[in-house]
Amino acid sequence: MRNAFRRRPSAALVIACLALFVALGGVGYAAATINGKNIVKGTITAKQIKDRSLGSKDLSKRAVRALRSLRGPRGLKGVAGPQGAAGAPGSALAFALVRADGTVDTELSQNVTAANVVASGAGVYGFRGLSFRPRGIDVTMSFDSAAVTGGNVGGGVGFIGDCTTVAGVDQACASSNDDADAGAEPRAFFVVFN
Repeated sequence: MRNAFRRRPSAALVIACLALFVALGGVGYAAATINGKNIVKGTITAKQIKDRSLGSKDLSKRAVRALRSLRGPRGLKGVAGPQGAAGAPGSALAFALVRADGTVDTELSQNVTAANVVASGAGVYGFRGLSFRPRGIDVTMSFDSAAVTGGNVGGGVGFIGDCTTVAGVDQACASSNDDADAGAEPRAFFVVFN
């Protein structure tokens, strides 16, 4: 076993290792020192360039303009495709635009009719006879409310349950206010039931 380590490498092995180191060193040297300035014009052909590896920044402005002119004019707009499927329904149980007099805008309402709204005349509105049990209510003032004052902030309030202000209402109540005072006023509002 000791004799195997004391043997000298053959001349062929030494020459092969030397050739390997020179080849590897040559590639490294070439990669580190050869750049675009060292390449003679016209020596690299299209076959030597990888497909789709050149961008507009690699081409002259004249070449880019020439390529754009080959594109041609834009074609006519195609025929509209078929209408897509209807989206998923929203999570609201019902919504409505309630006018100041308690009437309901049927185009902007779902699952709430004028028969469901009782107006007190003092800006408090009760909801009864709804086909669902409301769990939450959101009230927002409508911009088409009459005499909305510009600088003051108003809003709407709603709650679920008995409405003592409006007789015979046991499902929900809303009040509208379009100015900074605390009193309710009869104004149009949007209501959403969840």
